[in-house]
Amino acid sequence: MNNLSKPYTKGENVIKSEFAKVIKKAQKINFIQHLKTSVFFQQVSLTFGTRTFIFIIGFASSIITARYLGPEGKGILAVLMTITGIISQFGNFGFHAANTYFVAKDRGKLTKIIGNTLWLSLLGGSIISLITLGIFFINHNFLTNIPFYLILFALLAMPFNLLFMLGQNIFLGIQKIKVFNFLELTRQLTTFLIIAMLLVLLHQGVKAVVITNTVFAVIFSLLVLNVLQPIGGNVYYFDFNLFKKMIRYGIKAYLAALFAFLVIRFDMLMVNYYLGSNDAGVYSIAANIADILYMLPVSFGMILFPKVSGMKEGSWEFTKKVAWVTTLIMFFVCSFVALIAKPFIIFFYGNAFSGTIEALWWLLPGIFALSIETVIVQFLNSIGLPISVVFYWLIGFLINLLLNMIFIPNFGIIGASITSSISYILLFILILYKTLRINININDQLKKIK
Repeated sequence: MNNLSKPYTKGENVIKSEFAKVIKKAQKINFIQHLKTSVFFQQVSLTFGTRTFIFIIGFASSIITARYLGPEGKGILAVLMTITGIISQFGNFGFHAANTYFVAKDRGKLTKIIGNTLWLSLLGGSIISLITLGIFFINHNFLTNIPFYLILFALLAMPFNLLFMLGQNIFLGIQKIKVFNFLELTRQLTTFLIIAMLLVLLHQGVKAVVITNTVFAVIFSLLVLNVLQPIGGNVYYFDFNLFKKMIRYGIKAYLAALFAFLVIRFDMLMVNYYLGSNDAGVYSIAANIADILYMLPVSFGMILFPKVSGMKEGSWEFTKKVAWVTTLIMFFVCSFVALIAKPFIIFFYGNAFSGTIEALWWLLPGIFALSIETVIVQFLNSIGLPISVVFYWLIGFLINLLLNMIFIPNFGIIGASITSSISYILLFILILYKTLRINININDQLKKIK
């Protein structure tokens, strides 16, 4: 009897030993005990809650504009918003990241950074708007059936959109997270309420919506500047030497963001090209759900970047803790979504979108990997953004493009999901490898000093 019981006793001891290791590791990471009291987690929760509420506002806005503007009006508005969104995102040349990085590194540069932001936004944004306007004026066929005056009104907002965006990134850098979220949410909510009133009660059209967006872009950009000015002092001076340093960092951030955008978004264009608009519509539901899931790690990354950029030591240890939190949360979130995907999609979208289910399942492993990568890469961003990160995203885009050309014609939208997951997992491995190599080198240098 005793002999028979020994293997079971030994097995139980092994299990207990392994379980004790897991508990010890969890205690060492110590993220569970501190989640509720952590200022960092509170900031992430506030930012995630704000982004979620803004998403709801955007969803409600899309319904109202679609109903009261009709397909043609909605189409005109969507095109104009896409143009201004692209110019705002890629017309800042990476200064959104540079602002956060430099002000987090050295608060003493705050006044000069605000001054550079003001000049870059208003002067640079105006130049970009004029160039864009000139292109559309010379060849109006680019925007068929859209009145030129609407293009003009939309582009008038560009300098002020840039000022608002870059100013908001300064708030991130100086850890004014409540101000950042308050301004973001107030702008979206106020604009939505005025547009809803104009469309529903006053029966206005696209022109009123475009003008409202432009007016509120001006108001809130000036509000950002008004809040920043007392913090920074005289903000009307342009510092060219600082500008040169910021542009070097900004260009790298700009290219990384560009390739990241292509990796994450280009598959939709390829699905439409190879399979047509019907399959693109089905795949878009999986992509939209993935975007919602990705909001949480983006919130983690948004708050983590300025925090670790301003840390003199321990930045990698802190990043690891946040990465473990992200891993745990996203594992349960992705698993839950995988379980409810079928009944959820069939109930809300109908049987016509049943193809979304399997596409989403194949996309979830990639979203899980991309979520962790989004946190880990903030450490690399905080130490100056190595140029290799830009090349990793370029490699990811090229592989994504090549695999999509092979997989989509053969496997349909599931092929697009598989390709995206492969690309995201590859990027996670490359970023993790680079991060670990840098930390190994740092530790080796510290040992030599000792």
